[in-house]
Amino acid sequence: LLEMQLKKVQRELPDDFEMPRIAICDIKKYYPDLDAIAGYDRESNTLIWNVNFDSKKKILKFVQRQKGYFTNTSVLGPLRHELGHKQHYDMIEKFASIHELGYTVAEKEFNANILRVLDECTRYDPLWVKNNLSTYAYQGYEKGFVNEIMAEYFAKTEPTKEIDRILREVMANDET
Repeated sequence: LLEMQLKKVQRELPDDFEMPRIAICDIKKYYPDLDAIAGYDRESNTLIWNVNFDSKKKILKFVQRQKGYFTNTSVLGPLRHELGHKQHYDMIEKFASIHELGYTVAEKEFNANILRVLDECTRYDPLWVKNNLSTYAYQGYEKGFVNEIMAEYFAKTEPTKEIDRILREVMANDET
């Protein structure tokens, strides 16, 4: 199942996107309190898939249990979300290179710029993140977890012009 999903998702990714390593394990064994289909570890560049989600039915039951919670409630949603974490980290690395910054400083500035623009959007519509992405992204926004916002953005199947504009603005920002 995972191999078929990876093949489908790879066709949708940017040409220069490098797939991470894939590990399949029982996530509950290592993180008993974590309720997740998958995760992404930046340090090892590894997408970790929960072995217990071995059927479309199980994946769909998880992602569709609360309407509007995730931006992508298809069987490919969790995979796109986790690869979205990697895409976010890759964007930070590109931002660091463009602005000649170390990764930690670049991450702080990149994420602050994303939050600044989202703050502007939510000034007029407090639920903008929730309405344009998902409840999960909104919860991330409330906590300042840009990585979850970005993962939900990259999991979307339909582009969000406003967020595309935000990303272009942040990547081109010369005031950092």
